[in-house]
Amino acid sequence: FQRPLAHAPIRPRPSSQAMKFKELFYLANIIDYARVVTLYWAVSSTGYTFLGWYAVSYILDAFDGYAARALNQESRLGYYLDMIIDRVSSCLCLHFAALAVLGGDSFVPRPLAWVS
Repeated sequence: FQRPLAHAPIRPRPSSQAMKFKELFYLANIIDYARVVTLYWAVSSTGYTFLGWYAVSYILDAFDGYAARALNQESRLGYYLDMIIDRVSSCLCLHFAALAVLGGDSFVPRPLAWVS
């Protein structure tokens, strides 16, 4: 005769594991992965090319939250992924702006220079 264990280990249900794996492929998360790629391409380029890739990443940011809510694909992964990419994106923009100013590569448009 065996006694049942008072505290039997609880095994996670396969559906909960599959759900977490499935979250990797939510459309909003795929958009965030694309943002990482466009930010990499932005860092690898200069001038207007940097601006173009950064703008693409910024525009994709506008769609990822909308896609998550519209498709009912909100997840904790998506929340943190979006937040981290937003912070990295802002820091990259500020970093390159500071480098441009320190290097003398920036300019003030003539209409703004006339303000006195």
